[in-house]
Amino acid sequence: MNLLMFVLVSLSPRAGEISPRLEGILSELPPEGRVLAWVDLTGEGKVPDAWVEEIAKTGARVRVRSEWLHSVSVRATREQLEEIASLPFVLELSPVARFRRTEPMPSRPPPLPKFPPGRALYGPSFLQLDMLGVPELHDMGLTGLGVRIAVFDAGFDTSHPAVRGLKIIAFRDFVRELADDTLDASPTFRGNDHGLAALSVLGGHEEGKLIGPAYGAEFILARTENTSWEWPLEEDAWIAAAEWADSLGADIISSSLGYSRWDDGTGYSPDDLDGDTPRITRAADEAARRGILVVTAAGNEGTLICPGDGDSVITVGAVDEDLEVAPFSSRGPTSDGRIKPDLAALGVEVLAAWTDPAGPTYRRVSGTSMATPLIAGLSALILQAHPHWSPTQVREALIRSAHRALSPDCDVGWGVPYGPSALKAEGTLYGRVVDDQGRPVQGAVLRLKVGEETMETTTSPQGWFLFREIPRGRYKLDVWCPFYVPYTTYISLPEWDEILLGLGRRCSPPPCLVCSPNPVGEDGAVFSFPLYGKRKATLKLFSPSGELVWSRELRGEEATVRWEGKNAEGRPVANGVYLCVVEVGGRRMATKVGVVR
Repeated sequence: MNLLMFVLVSLSPRAGEISPRLEGILSELPPEGRVLAWVDLTGEGKVPDAWVEEIAKTGARVRVRSEWLHSVSVRATREQLEEIASLPFVLELSPVARFRRTEPMPSRPPPLPKFPPGRALYGPSFLQLDMLGVPELHDMGLTGLGVRIAVFDAGFDTSHPAVRGLKIIAFRDFVRELADDTLDASPTFRGNDHGLAALSVLGGHEEGKLIGPAYGAEFILARTENTSWEWPLEEDAWIAAAEWADSLGADIISSSLGYSRWDDGTGYSPDDLDGDTPRITRAADEAARRGILVVTAAGNEGTLICPGDGDSVITVGAVDEDLEVAPFSSRGPTSDGRIKPDLAALGVEVLAAWTDPAGPTYRRVSGTSMATPLIAGLSALILQAHPHWSPTQVREALIRSAHRALSPDCDVGWGVPYGPSALKAEGTLYGRVVDDQGRPVQGAVLRLKVGEETMETTTSPQGWFLFREIPRGRYKLDVWCPFYVPYTTYISLPEWDEILLGLGRRCSPPPCLVCSPNPVGEDGAVFSFPLYGKRKATLKLFSPSGELVWSRELRGEEATVRWEGKNAEGRPVANGVYLCVVEVGGRRMATKVGVVR
């Protein structure tokens, strides 16, 4: 006889957890004190009204309902939070991060305008736009028309002549909506001059004084910060603003607020800036997934800030007029090792609208918060020209047009973009060449057959390569480098992904004399050639005037020569075009070699 035994297990709901960070805050909270907390809920998607009502019954004040994060934020006492944690649909409670923004550098009156003939319209704002190629895009009729930009800041004085004519379709004061009896109950929508400055840099228009890149766009304004509070920004306000902007059809979010300090214990450490941990970052990435390009400041305190750690956002650093990184501009990488910032724009003495006691005026203001609206405005012009491009494609187009595209770093990312080149990104091929260990391969030669023409380039010290102005189609791409197995693949354009090409090592020589890289830079070059079965070869390098600059005799199996870019006396040679000649067993091979430093 088979005996069936049943074990009854209690399936009572598991109580939600209070995170260690929130526990630490609650341990120091007075008995009747209240804190801001996120309540993570089970499931995903729309937050049920019944659940919100159950949370409100505890006496907690429900502040924000986030459909994106499937959470609500509350202001509550410890007792109320413990009651919320016991609800069957609650997963975890954690603090709402509160931030303090780094103020822009001191402002000063603008100097006399500098602009070339025919550009007087831009007045003193010409330089900050010219660095990005914006005047050329304006000449094409691109002003941001049809693009909707949401601007998040500390308030906006829309009476200033520079922004008075903007197409503002909506504004909302999240500071006022979320204020309660523990805070200032009557903040003003105007705020300080920071929001006015950012808005004017993005879309201002007063001829001869200031022109913003996207003065023809539509604007959604959200006040997400109150500068009169000790902790001016609460992340649930930013997230609520992002979801609201999405409901109004925003194409771009420009967020010039720098969330760099969280020393009241509620926020995130540098180790948390991995693109996934901060809620504000997850919301920014969700906005990008929904088709909104998020452009945010890198920060002004040297350390990257969120949501700039997001992998789908454009994080903006600051440079001066010589394209050198500004001393205050925050650097990457993210805690998981990704390059940040992504791009840079002028952030030192940017012309912006300002309000003095005497009335409207203009000032030179510094900070990544001023570089950010320049990139957001440029993005709007790109979107006007290519409305079908996704946020990822706009970001990639700007990266491929930037001045450090072949040598990105964590100071300025891929550098300062150039709008006219970004418009043509569909005709580019961009990527890296690495070895079988994932290390960059410098000096690899890439040849792309385009019709009757063969386009050729070499990889940078970091292994990057870039082809431009390629028609749509399918092409053969050959890759060769000394000591590596040649590689051939076929590429179809447009190709928005960065191509990663892997080369396996070998020791056989190429079929002809090759200099890699060519032109030769500070790092020198490698000459490679066939030996045709011989064991002796002579390599000579001649100046443009025919003078022997450097030579080398080879014996044995050696078929490559390293040249450091120096003459026989060990001094660097001048820039120019040189002739390299190799003689092997009565055969003569030659190639021209450029030197550019």
